[in-house]
Amino acid sequence: MWDTEIQTIKVIEETDFPYDGKVKITFEPERPQDFTLRLRIPHYLESDVDVYINGGLYKRAERGTYIEIYRNWKKGDYVSFELVLAFKEHLYYGDHDVDGYTRCAYTYGPILLTVVGEKNHENGIVIKGTPQELIGKLRPQERPFYFDIEGEDNCYVAPYFEVGEVEWHCYPMFRGHHKPDEPPKKPDFGVQGRPWIRE
Repeated sequence: MWDTEIQTIKVIEETDFPYDGKVKITFEPERPQDFTLRLRIPHYLESDVDVYINGGLYKRAERGTYIEIYRNWKKGDYVSFELVLAFKEHLYYGDHDVDGYTRCAYTYGPILLTVVGEKNHENGIVIKGTPQELIGKLRPQERPFYFDIEGEDNCYVAPYFEVGEVEWHCYPMFRGHHKPDEPPKKPDFGVQGRPWIRE
């Protein structure tokens, strides 16, 4: 429920995110009301997002921004869109660098992934190839966010939030130097604050 100065509006969100990227938000005001809806479009998506109002395309929204929708909202009006997640590598810079190796973490959308498997090096687990090649070697299992690694028989990738009593590694290692000497600057997505809805 959302309490405005005029009335209380029931807001219904339907989604199984992150297991399914489809999202539908329905508004049920007792009487029509003008207000602006601000939707955050996450930066971790594979592509920009088509936003629909009552089934009709409203606008394509850019990743890492907010989209504003001002209109007179009536009972049953809804906004729908689909968030398609993307893989991303995150090269490690820090005190736990290992000479002769590059360490890298991976995310899938907002989900931190981890490599599950026994150590094959005193400082962790070594994967064949380069950090950039790993994403192309992932083969989905039946469980969501679990992946086999092509060419690796003794380890697999799993979502960090589901890792239990197993040996896991958020920063697997790759032989060789595969990163710039200085870490990249963090991107500025131009998003200030976290407003969702405003009148």
